[in-house]
Amino acid sequence: MRVYFDASVIIAALLSPTGGSTLLFTYLARGRFKGFSSQTVIQEILGIHVQEKINTSKKEIEQFIARSSLLIQEEITPEDKELLMILTA
Repeated sequence: MRVYFDASVIIAALLSPTGGSTLLFTYLARGRFKGFSSQTVIQEILGIHVQEKINTSKKEIEQFIARSSLLIQEEITPEDKELLMILTA
């Protein structure tokens, strides 16, 4: 199964180490499915407004994403979205 992670799921995992979004990242790390996101989503998360909102530095966010096993595509096309399960927090 392929699962698309949008910004809200990634941000929720950064905010809550025990929430449902973090559980998704646990399953991802265990190989239960393949996780995808886009460069656009990552740039949104790395934006200054989001960093301040979640009180997390750019470096910490980048490290979290790097450790997450997410595959980051440059762009998710509408056709890609039809093939992926869309998750929202």
